[in-house]
Amino acid sequence: MKSVFDCEEYVRKILDIPYVNLAGLDVLICEEIIKTLQEVYKIYPFLKPTLSIIGNKDFLNAYINLNSYADKDLWEEHLSSDGILYSHVFLNIDVLGFGGCIQESYDGQKYQFLGICLGDLLYQNSLDVCNQVFKKFADSKNHPKHATNLRSGIYHEIGHLVDYLFGISSSLEFKNFYKCQKNDLAKKLSKYAMKSEKECLAEAFSEYHSTKYANDITLKVMNYVFDAYKNYFIENKKIQNLNLKRHYKF
Repeated sequence: MKSVFDCEEYVRKILDIPYVNLAGLDVLICEEIIKTLQEVYKIYPFLKPTLSIIGNKDFLNAYINLNSYADKDLWEEHLSSDGILYSHVFLNIDVLGFGGCIQESYDGQKYQFLGICLGDLLYQNSLDVCNQVFKKFADSKNHPKHATNLRSGIYHEIGHLVDYLFGISSSLEFKNFYKCQKNDLAKKLSKYAMKSEKECLAEAFSEYHSTKYANDITLKVMNYVFDAYKNYFIENKKIQNLNLKRHYKF
């Protein structure tokens, strides 16, 4: 693509993400984001109607009207002046992040926003520099050893999105699995996977989809993902209850 503007138009019209701001990014980084999301939609087509926003944290906050909570793996809630209850989370926004928000009005109607938050690393840097940073993460065992590029970071955040939709890492079964495997995570997956069940799932998701390598822990984690897809989406269709409805009245 010739320009960032062309990339933004593609994201809006083809990837169907209505709110996008890629200003300040190198075109090659924009293209890498687009290519990865294209791959994601082919594998997980149900994700396409869930993503609403992509941009830096200020852009996301401008539309969702929230405060950002960097490096907090938890939900925060507050009542806005218009009587809407906001729940939200931003993860690791210094590099990349997954942002989630549910708005519930007093009349009981719920709106959900899900987006990718682009961190500071991506701005004023080339794609090569970003890939070098992720390679350093992998070399230091803070990211799966074969997940050595920006693409793997995007898949990590998509892993959080899938986990959020299905509640995989919060299940008792996954928590027990995580507890049993925790001593092997640094060796077989990454040090960062030891941080929490959520990060373990996202790291395995990244390794499985962004590389041709997967060990036994990664495959076990992905079995939880695939089972959740089968049980909740295909068989019981419970994903419909999430009311994945985009709200455009900002």
